[in-house]
Amino acid sequence: MKYIIIGGVAAGTSVAAKLRRNDENCDIVIYEKGDYISYSTCGMPYFIGRDEISAESLTPRDPAWFSKRFRIDIKTGCEVIDIAIDSQTVEIKNLESGEMFTDSYSELVLATGSNAFIPPVPGTDLEHVFTLKTMDDTLAMDSFLQTRDVKSAVVIGAGFIGQEIFENLTERGITVTLIEAKNSLMPVIDDDMGIWIEDYFQNKGFQYFLGEFAEKIEPENVITKSGKSFSADLVVLAAGVKPDTELAEKIGAELGETGGIKVDYEMNTSVAHVKAVGDCIE
Repeated sequence: MKYIIIGGVAAGTSVAAKLRRNDENCDIVIYEKGDYISYSTCGMPYFIGRDEISAESLTPRDPAWFSKRFRIDIKTGCEVIDIAIDSQTVEIKNLESGEMFTDSYSELVLATGSNAFIPPVPGTDLEHVFTLKTMDDTLAMDSFLQTRDVKSAVVIGAGFIGQEIFENLTERGITVTLIEAKNSLMPVIDDDMGIWIEDYFQNKGFQYFLGEFAEKIEPENVITKSGKSFSADLVVLAAGVKPDTELAEKIGAELGETGGIKVDYEMNTSVAHVKAVGDCIE
């Protein structure tokens, strides 16, 4: 039995470790397009703001560790670009060399996660605009902060990541403005809890604006639809995530009502021999 897992962050490596505990003899291969695996996503905003948190502390396990501990073959920098369900093969691109190769599976697991939502406004491709979804995102933002004189920042989105990066940029002595399109801070929680967060922001003198939609990002400013302009040497897009279902859609896997991959209670998709787990599922 050979398992191929696409994606090597939280869900993919968890599946691989559980598979090995259940079966000492199966073959397990993980393909991860990024350079890092099994990293602490929740710690990334705090790496930006706190000297005591290092990149190494967020990435405690590398492919060599998984190979030694669980006999799992993890190939980073390798992107699965196509799946042939009839022959049960995947086509992979080595992102460093450009080499294309194929591999075969008995069972396939989609652990492709989610992508940061990029608001459809001009300027999101500017060099001072960042998301905070992957370890590569985090290191890129940290490098920018280390090499530029960043005095002001705008965070777009007041969810968990938005508020955490707001806090940690403030810890660095940066003047930060938080913009949220909805009418409450932390809109994913109930309003009667959100008012406590708003009260905290007000007591701290933090600058935030609710019901404001970013209309345009410029090299030094963020302009909202209401006409407000906020100085921004750095812009962080924290407007949410969406499931990465590109490969699932290629093979005709059914999606659920919310746009994630539809699975049953054993994580089976609608395609034979293909399961899905993590942020990519409904």
